[in-house]
Amino acid sequence: MTPVGHVSLAYLGGAFFKKLPVPALIIGALLPDIDFMFVFFPWFDSIHRSVTHSLLFILTGSGVITLLPRVKNKKYFFWGLFLGSALHLLADSMMDGNPGNGMGIQLFWPFFDYYFMPFNLIGGFGHGPGWKQPLEQLKYSLPALLIETPLAIAALVVFWKRRKGKMIEER
Repeated sequence: MTPVGHVSLAYLGGAFFKKLPVPALIIGALLPDIDFMFVFFPWFDSIHRSVTHSLLFILTGSGVITLLPRVKNKKYFFWGLFLGSALHLLADSMMDGNPGNGMGIQLFWPFFDYYFMPFNLIGGFGHGPGWKQPLEQLKYSLPALLIETPLAIAALVVFWKRRKGKMIEER
């Protein structure tokens, strides 16, 4: 899933929890893909969707970020980060077009090497060569946009309605 899809899913998921800060949801939605800074290294396929796509990582990452001094309402910020990250893991566990690193995510890394994938929504579209050839892999990631585009549109509609409601309240 692309960053737009992850952010859209987190925003929609967070719409049910009014006290969760939107910045925390967005940061959480992007946090598991922090490993993409290593995409051009030959070992990237062996780590992507393992270390940073585990419950241990999102719990630790959410906790560490929450400890930053500028974070207000730490409890809600933590849960926003965690929800955004958890939705990221759920989406990636079901939308894998890269068998180069194992199908799904290593949800319980480092305790188990098992790849968790309840089902694959884009498996029928074929699989790319892996992130060793990033531009070629992106071609195989495009079918995911069929799923992401409605999510992004729904997130924009919810955002617009919330914003419009706030503008009416301010008057």
